[in-house]
Amino acid sequence: VIHKAMNFWFVTKPMSLNWWQNQIGIPKTLGGAFLLFEDKMSPEEKEGAIAVMSHAKFGMTGQNKVWLAGNVMIRALLQNNFELVREARDIIASEIITGQREGIKEDWSFHQHGPQQQFGNYGMSFISGMSFFSGVFSGTSLAFNNDQLNILCSLLEKGYRWILWNGYMDISSLGRQLFHNAQIHKGFS
Repeated sequence: VIHKAMNFWFVTKPMSLNWWQNQIGIPKTLGGAFLLFEDKMSPEEKEGAIAVMSHAKFGMTGQNKVWLAGNVMIRALLQNNFELVREARDIIASEIITGQREGIKEDWSFHQHGPQQQFGNYGMSFISGMSFFSGVFSGTSLAFNNDQLNILCSLLEKGYRWILWNGYMDISSLGRQLFHNAQIHKGFS
């Protein structure tokens, strides 16, 4: 069934009208499955998986940059290309800095798409993604350094800590993630 599903995807090559889905969303969703199923794939299926992952290229800023680099890293793992894995890791880690136009600000808020507070969506993906990468890279030559880890801890302690109360995320911190019970869902996240 999995082979049939992959074959359908690789033959029909569905594309969204939204660039984000093609470059970030679809590769991010399928990439983990490709890695888990890698040893069961035929050479043609592996080529198809790499083609799907090739829609992601390095670029952008803030969390979009991290998502794209993470997708490139998955492709690099499928290709057994350690130098590309290292480059993707370096691009991911390059966003663990304050004071850029987008990303972690000096006041420990998180901005994306210009001066817009985005704790509840892009920032939430950023902190959970960086926590994941921190664990994956820990104990390897790719581990985040202490300065980077301190920045991530400060984002939690000096940023997120102030927008969460009694299981709720402050409504002004949700960014464009306003939906029914968003404060509860985001607070839980």
